[in-house]
Amino acid sequence: IVMAAVLLASSAQAWGWTVPGSGVNTCYDNTGPIPCPSPGQPFHGQDGNLAQPHSLTDNGLTVTDNATGLTWQKTPDGVARDWATATSSCDQLDLDSQSDWRLPSQRELATIVGHSLAKPAFAPPLAGPNAFYWSATAYAGYEGPAWYVNFAYGVSEFNTKDNAQSVRCVRGPALPAPALTARGNVVLDAATGLTWQKSGSPATKTWQAGLAYCQDSVVDGYTDWRMPTVMELRTLVDYTRVSPALDPVRFVNAGNGFWTGTTFAEHPELAWHVDFEAGLSAGDAKTAARCVRCVRTGPLRARGFPPLRLLLQ
Repeated sequence: IVMAAVLLASSAQAWGWTVPGSGVNTCYDNTGPIPCPSPGQPFHGQDGNLAQPHSLTDNGLTVTDNATGLTWQKTPDGVARDWATATSSCDQLDLDSQSDWRLPSQRELATIVGHSLAKPAFAPPLAGPNAFYWSATAYAGYEGPAWYVNFAYGVSEFNTKDNAQSVRCVRGPALPAPALTARGNVVLDAATGLTWQKSGSPATKTWQAGLAYCQDSVVDGYTDWRMPTVMELRTLVDYTRVSPALDPVRFVNAGNGFWTGTTFAEHPELAWHVDFEAGLSAGDAKTAARCVRCVRTGPLRARGFPPLRLLLQ
């Protein structure tokens, strides 16, 4: 069992799905672009240091995301629909000789944001109107709204279902919710292969201080912590609950807004954060004070973690 867990933990292909890169390959300080800093220097550990591009294949009428395995309608028809009509339009779509299209979940829709772009913020070669796009995910806070992504910048929000918004359909196996196992002071998500700190930072921090906090973190013997990308941190949102929209059993300090290492396109004085009170994600001034929860992608010591096949059940 131990040997199997070691092998699975070190193989990216073993996880349920791979989180796409944010597409940001430029580094920033609090006001603008800078040469990407080295370890130990101020502002190290942001998305520009990772330089993780999107990997999408243009099939003509469709686009396949090589990270998630999902295939997307390349160019929507531009018709704004209410939520119910949006759902049925995807169910009835016949495109590229395929008829198993559906309205994407919010978890899926957020994976095609190109965070280095704006107005629109689609990961290339996806195209379409600069607009709000419906997801199939109902808001859990109260009856009526559903989630959408504002593709001017990629903000995740919710709106009442009678509003008319744009639609982009998807096909392929649905992305799974987090599959979390807590051991000691870390939490493994078997859906993505990411390892998280169980506790957020003991105090709120500016964006620069948050980056330094992750650089300096030593938790359960692991030293390779960094601030998560917005793509990574959004994977922890639990869309079936609010207050917090995060597993409150496996995570401590669950409901506050948390920084990511992703600078906001067109506004380098802002960085992305995820608010786990409701699950929203948006930009905030880098000088603002928010919590930090660091992440790592390296292999795990297997002790204390069950085999991956059990975690994914």
